[in-house]
Amino acid sequence: MLAQTIVCLSWLLASLAAAQVENTTSYNIVLRFETPVDPTIEQVFVSAKTRWESIIVNDIDTSISIPAGQELCGHVFQTAETVDDLLILVNVPNLDGPGNVLAQAGPCGFDNKGRVRVGIMSFDLADLQNLIQLNRAEIVVLHEMGHVSHRLKQCLQSSQLTVNLKSLLHRSWASEHSGRHED
Repeated sequence: MLAQTIVCLSWLLASLAAAQVENTTSYNIVLRFETPVDPTIEQVFVSAKTRWESIIVNDIDTSISIPAGQELCGHVFQTAETVDDLLILVNVPNLDGPGNVLAQAGPCGFDNKGRVRVGIMSFDLADLQNLIQLNRAEIVVLHEMGHVSHRLKQCLQSSQLTVNLKSLLHRSWASEHSGRHED
């Protein structure tokens, strides 16, 4: 895991050195909760979203329109919607109980340049509640949001977004990421 982290940080440093984009507008993530959640769970997702918005510091220069009746990620949009920059559909049902499938996430809507604009995240309620008790939920949600954005690297390459390295390497964020994880 240490080698993988070093490779990732090396890539980020190289990307930052090559970036020539000014931070004139901010990257916006909208969370749409498809299942009702309590305020504690919602705050975990909002905190992770805020962290990503501080890491990706440039706006995608165009928005996309989703027409009423369009199906994405198993969700049918009842009304037309404009997305700037990323919409994440969030589901937190009782999937299979504690200790089995924790979460799955990924992209499901792209613009005409292949950039991710809509994604979905599903978490098992029992597992998420356990992570909250262990104070590990935000790091896992943050990680899964990375899957929605089709891996940060792809997002950065295709849309020429820049990364705020200070935010990415913030001490509290880095210390939370010291645990073992397998994709």
